[in-house]
Amino acid sequence: MSGGSRPLALLLVLVLTVLPLAGQETRAAPQITIRTELELATFGIFQPGSSPTVLGIGVARLDLRLAFDSSALVLRLDPGVLAGPIAQSTWGLTEAYLEWRRPQLDIRAGVERLPLETARLAAPFVIEPIDAIGTRQGILGARLDWYPDHQTRLRLAVLEHDGRLHPAVSLRRALGSFEVEAHALGFGSGRTALGLGTSGLVGGLVAYGEFWALTAPAETRYAVGISGSIPDGLWTAEVSYGQELAGPLARLRFAEAPLRLQLAGQIMRRLREDLTLTATARVFSDDEPYRAQTAVEIARTVGDTTYSLALIALLGPQPPVGVITTSVRLAF
Repeated sequence: MSGGSRPLALLLVLVLTVLPLAGQETRAAPQITIRTELELATFGIFQPGSSPTVLGIGVARLDLRLAFDSSALVLRLDPGVLAGPIAQSTWGLTEAYLEWRRPQLDIRAGVERLPLETARLAAPFVIEPIDAIGTRQGILGARLDWYPDHQTRLRLAVLEHDGRLHPAVSLRRALGSFEVEAHALGFGSGRTALGLGTSGLVGGLVAYGEFWALTAPAETRYAVGISGSIPDGLWTAEVSYGQELAGPLARLRFAEAPLRLQLAGQIMRRLREDLTLTATARVFSDDEPYRAQTAVEIARTVGDTTYSLALIALLGPQPPVGVITTSVRLAF
């Protein structure tokens, strides 16, 4: 089912399905939680010998949760529009699912985000589709989460990909100061993915890593990183073979980012209560035109509004590219 044709049909099915739940569970009024956001961003792209390119992006966010005693309807839409040389728009259907909670058991059916990565600065394996505005969308399917004890979670699921349902299973286990999760899933064209991710404390540092083995064709992907604290902030260093999706350039990823071997580092520091500075650098080992990327972003929060400014440089054998981004995010 394509992303453009399913939002209204799925929403109608979920609403018609959830209506009888109120009478089945309780006569008390359901709890309704609604949150909305609006993000407006501009991107100025500068390259020697070329005229500057200016893009504008507007993204709204609607989060709605209609909760009964042990069930809920969850809806999240991130519709957006891109204004520039090529105009695009998207529904931004991120989540629209029904949830039933029982002791030691959760069941969900519908569209839901399913992030699998453990890495913080890159994504070695992403099953979630990315729309034309750079928003990671949800996946149509159903899942069952079983918690036999406080340290263990077993997940069984079926997920839609290329018009077919594929099985997925994962097992998460807390082991002392570490947490380990194993995955096995199919995702179309006869491909399967086996993954193992872990994160935990090593002294005063947080260490993490993930490894993926894919079939048809055979392929491996990975990420290993470590993170620690500085006064009023955090630092992270990571080596990975994955996609550089994190950071202020994420909104410009109108297509799936390429897999690249990269060394990345980030420092995030709170300058004061309302002001945060984030600096990120990446070095790539392949022969692509741009083999390094740096970004400095400063964000200020005033009440329910966040203003940010980012300066980005792409460096390599080709002439450098500079990107200036500004954004305003309002929460209602």
